[in-house]
Amino acid sequence: FVHVAAALGHALECAGLCTPEQGTSRRISTATGEQMRLLDVGAGAGDFVLRAFQSGFDTYGIDVSSAARKYADPSINKERLRVANVTDAAVKAKLTGLGGVDVLTAFDFWEHVYYRELPELMAACYEILRPGGIMASIICTRSAPEDDWTIEPGAVATTANSWLLVSGHLTIRLWGDWLTMFQMHGFAPAFDIMTRIQVAFAEEPTMSADKIASWSPRHLVCLRKPVG
Repeated sequence: FVHVAAALGHALECAGLCTPEQGTSRRISTATGEQMRLLDVGAGAGDFVLRAFQSGFDTYGIDVSSAARKYADPSINKERLRVANVTDAAVKAKLTGLGGVDVLTAFDFWEHVYYRELPELMAACYEILRPGGIMASIICTRSAPEDDWTIEPGAVATTANSWLLVSGHLTIRLWGDWLTMFQMHGFAPAFDIMTRIQVAFAEEPTMSADKIASWSPRHLVCLRKPVG
């Protein structure tokens, strides 16, 4: 996650969306001089929340799992990592009250959501993102020869779906299908951010080939909330 935070910050800087400030404490600022606010959805124990905070973002994380929160680094402020859903009224009120978030991340999150719950979650993410803001996601997608998978609540394990139930993957679609769903909720593709993140990983000497592959065009989805 150290490399993830660095690659994301580099991509945003190259796109002219932020300016890293030098000094004794790191700070990534927007064009207006405010510290760039980031929300990590499906934050788990908060590993990325901590790394993004250390990289200079004003970072918050939420996850529905109270068990995961118990394993969080004790240095993470409780207000910055909460057990909650992005659709919760209190979460949306707090973040929109702050002016929204500049960056929203959701790594290995969307494929673990029931298909019928996706529209509400996508709409909530769009609502709390500032105009011009970026959402970056890593999604487990299928290849063209494979079939779509949709696991419904209460599904019974079979020979065909047992590996999905074990992995927790509930919704498997093509990359393009995910992009279409996000666009239906108002998002626009951010191909420049996607490309810069991929290049940043490829240029990082300590990154292994398998980790670079997991951030390939097949899995990485970056989107913008249009301005106006």
